[in-house]
Amino acid sequence: MILRMYSIYDSAVSAYLRPFWSDHKANAIRAFIQMLNDKSTPDNMVANHPDQFCLFELGIFDTNSGAFVSHENPLSCGMALEYVNTKL
Repeated sequence: MILRMYSIYDSAVSAYLRPFWSDHKANAIRAFIQMLNDKSTPDNMVANHPDQFCLFELGIFDTNSGAFVSHENPLSCGMALEYVNTKL
């Protein structure tokens, strides 16, 4: 199985947040959209400042071989602003 590593980039602090794994790009984007549109937590930084966050794919991991390949350059999956109010 191939897993993909993703991270959200925070332009306000010029740093990537803790990475997470997903089996499909669509599932990673779905998780990003859920976080972005979750207004139940007042301190949700992504929801409060969507202009400062972008989702990136960083690499792939093969669970059969144990090999991890980092992308030469992170691949953008879109800015949070692009997904505001997106229906799942």
